Amino acid sequence: MRGTRNGFTLLELLVVIAIIAVLVALLFPTARGVYTAALEFQCQNRIGELAKITMAYCAANNENFPNPCTTQTVTATGIRRGWLYGYAPSAPTVSVDEGIFVKQKMLGSKANLVCPVHVANFQMEPYQDAYAAYKTTQKAHVGRKYTTYPIVMSSYAMNEYVWTSVTPFAPRKRRDFSPTHFLFVEEHPTLSRYQDGAILPAAGRDYISDLHHGGGYVACMGGQVLWIGFKEYDDIIADTAPGGQKSRRWDPM
Repeated sequence: MRGTRNGFTLLELLVVIAIIAVLVALLFPTARGVYTAALEFQCQNRIGELAKITMAYCAANNENFPNPCTTQTVTATGIRRGWLYGYAPSAPTVSVDEGIFVKQKMLGSKANLVCPVHVANFQMEPYQDAYAAYKTTQKAHVGRKYTTYPIVMSSYAMNEYVWTSVTPFAPRKRRDFSPTHFLFVEEHPTLSRYQDGAILPAAGRDYISDLHHGGGYVACMGGQVLWIGFKEYDDIIADTAPGGQKSRRWDPM
């Protein structure tokens, strides 16, 4: 009489392990793709939210845009405050908490200032509450080592042309721009030179992000969020002819 067998044979266990390994290999890319898509969707929502907040600000301020936060339009006098940051009366450095959108409680969360893909790919906090572009660094994994880059307070930069570019600096009107003009651009986390609250269409200085399949997101004046490839963005800012893409997307004047 044959005895009752308990458990599995070694061969059966190896077969089960092999099947599980195949299933994991098949499901992992799908799960990673879903995760990445979710982060990109969050990024679109965040830059779109900034555009909506800006339009609400314009509606409440005689169609004037908020200060775009450039090194020229925000000073240490305590008088000027930009959309992203401002100087606290008793502090020598600027802070996100002093920016218009946070100070006036227009922004839901300060974490929404940074693209979640940016956070996931760099060793950084959801946002940096200091004007640290020239002082502290984030780290990006390049090959087998980490390379340091300037920290930014926001992944998203406002079109600098919403204010006049010569002294005395002053806001322009919402009606000066069409719904298709760029309002916010997801700035490149390492290549952009200044990385403050504003961005100009200047070749060799400010770049769009390439974290999303080789491109980044922009939010237009009309609220539409677009994906633009890195090369396509370069072509747009290079088209400086009258009536060209630069005037149609950036500065109507």
